[in-house]
Amino acid sequence: MNESEQEELEKIKKECLAYFGQSPVWEKVLRGFREKYSSYGRFGGKVVLKNLKSQDIEELEGFFGKSFHGQKSVTVSAEKFRQLGCRRLRPKACRCLCLPCSHRIR
Repeated sequence: MNESEQEELEKIKKECLAYFGQSPVWEKVLRGFREKYSSYGRFGGKVVLKNLKSQDIEELEGFFGKSFHGQKSVTVSAEKFRQLGCRRLRPKACRCLCLPCSHRIR
């Protein structure tokens, strides 16, 4: 990877971190995927979110374009998360979404 590509990747990572830092629900999602990554050795699986606040549900609905109201839990698949992230953020964000360990999760 040349210097220009590295700079672009760093910019994308910063954009991803800024976007996913806007709402606490993304910390839950990313932490879940980090655990899956540790278990599977790859970015995959599904994360089940429980006890969500109304603003968490609204954030997820905005990202996934789907209603989650009235549900006791929300299941987020890695594949859907990656697909929608690529469309919603920008195409090169796929690289960021394929590197879950690059996210700073407390």
